Amino acid sequence: MGSAASAQRAKTIYIDISGGTVPVVFSPKCSAKDLRELLTSVAGLCRWSVVTLTTCDGAHLTITPSTIPANTRSTPYKLHHMEDAEASDREVYGEMLARLSDDFTRAFKIQAYTEEFSSRIERLEKRLEVESLRNIELDQYKKELQKISDIMNERHVHLHMST
Repeated sequence: MGSAASAQRAKTIYIDISGGTVPVVFSPKCSAKDLRELLTSVAGLCRWSVVTLTTCDGAHLTITPSTIPANTRSTPYKLHHMEDAEASDREVYGEMLARLSDDFTRAFKIQAYTEEFSSRIERLEKRLEVESLRNIELDQYKKELQKISDIMNERHVHLHMST
């Protein structure tokens, strides 16, 4: 018995690119972004290019893997891309800025965590130092008590001997 995942077969659609029909195979479970990047790659476009799909009748299709209808080699979809290079550049810059923003956010979070961690370690070291000093003082008090006890025992023994 196979799993449900194996029942999901790859989907194939046919795209008309520059007068030639090209089959595009993808998983129905891939993301819309992945399918869009696959289509731009097949067409030889920048991955951030704005693309649309239309049927032979000119109807626009949503580029969503799970809902895009299958077609045949004789009825290929047409892939259109935006000719405006400025819009494509804006998208590229927008994508780069978004990634840069994410990287800075991650770096600042890491820096904040590092500072918090260092602060906690510093506080623990101070506590350890204070506890260490307390232990040293306790050892000194024990030694002094032992000396006093020895002196008292000596006097007690000396007192008993003289009587």
